[in-house]
Amino acid sequence: MSTLKVNEIDSKTGSTITVTAGTTLAGTDIIGATQIAANAVTTGKILDDNITTAKILDNNVTLAKLSDGTQGDTLYYGASGAPTLLAAGTSGQFLQTAGASANPVWGTVASSGLNSVQTITVTGTWTKPTGVTKVIVEVQAGGGGGGNNGGPGGVYNGGSGGGGGYARKFLDVTNIDTATVTVGAAGPIVTAGGTSSFAKLAGSGSFTTITCAGGGGGYTAGPGTTQGNGGVGAAAPTTGDFNVGGGNGTSGGAGDNNVAGGSYLGVTSHIGSGVNPPTAQGYGQGGPSGSGVGASPGGPGIVIVTEYK
Repeated sequence: MSTLKVNEIDSKTGSTITVTAGTTLAGTDIIGATQIAANAVTTGKILDDNITTAKILDNNVTLAKLSDGTQGDTLYYGASGAPTLLAAGTSGQFLQTAGASANPVWGTVASSGLNSVQTITVTGTWTKPTGVTKVIVEVQAGGGGGGNNGGPGGVYNGGSGGGGGYARKFLDVTNIDTATVTVGAAGPIVTAGGTSSFAKLAGSGSFTTITCAGGGGGYTAGPGTTQGNGGVGAAAPTTGDFNVGGGNGTSGGAGDNNVAGGSYLGVTSHIGSGVNPPTAQGYGQGGPSGSGVGASPGGPGIVIVTEYK
């Protein structure tokens, strides 16, 4: 049988054209879809990197064509721009962006809300519990002691003590580890109450020390008909978000009619004065006065720290 060798075939007659190896076909649409039998182009006939993006229609790569992965993994683009898998995190975590030029990560939701309350009645050190970032500090100073009659035979009372100051302050303690807490003492008879304060001790953060002065002591009654003046209530502090001064004590009179200076955490009430007057009715309250040699000290101070995560 003879073999025909030509440089180009422009057209054909019949149903079959056989092209031997080494022959180049030129022109356009010489071999069309109808000339390629179904399943006739095998993988071996396609050179590597010869199917480009332009040859793939949009939306034509299905999920089924992606390689299988592990349940819970997340696909993202890494630093090189190549697709990368982020392994599954722990139950309850969330996918968190780390910003531009950084890979996403699994994050954990920080617990928040009320953590604890510390009621401090003795001078010492406050230590921040683990995880606490913010606190509300309440500082109450001590109340002044009441004044007495000054000696037997008098008919007038000494003055009652003045109330201690109070301050409330919100603080961010993210970078504060400890604080020095001073609790003002109850004022002894005719003596002012002690100052209470909350001051940063250690850590890189800072805040203005919260300071509250104690109430003034009541005065002793003089002989005869001279009554004792009431103690002066502490001036309102300036270092809190909310500041309250102490109430003034009242001067002693004949009979049981004086009022001890009130405080924010104490009680302002008509406390009967007498030979053996009752004690102060709350933190920071002034002490009642006495009609005899007896009188009562003021109420002690206190510091309350409400702690939040």
